[in-house]
Amino acid sequence: MLLQILFAKATGTIDEYLPFPALAPTSYVLLAKQCWSTAPSARPSLREVMQRLQAVSAETGLQNCARCSSQPRYPALPP
Repeated sequence: MLLQILFAKATGTIDEYLPFPALAPTSYVLLAKQCWSTAPSARPSLREVMQRLQAVSAETGLQNCARCSSQPRYPALPP
């Protein structure tokens, strides 16, 4: 998989190899594509990435999503 990503990045076809889920927020997809730019000056700074990710979280209501997904939503049933 890593070689596929590197090849896609080198040839400019990364979108074909890393499709986004249909429900991915447009602002997130645009940010990711900017981060993949072959021109360093076209890539956002880390500060801008953080700000934009926070904005995406706020607009979608997915704050602290990583923490939520690692914990079960409901307690496990006893054996």
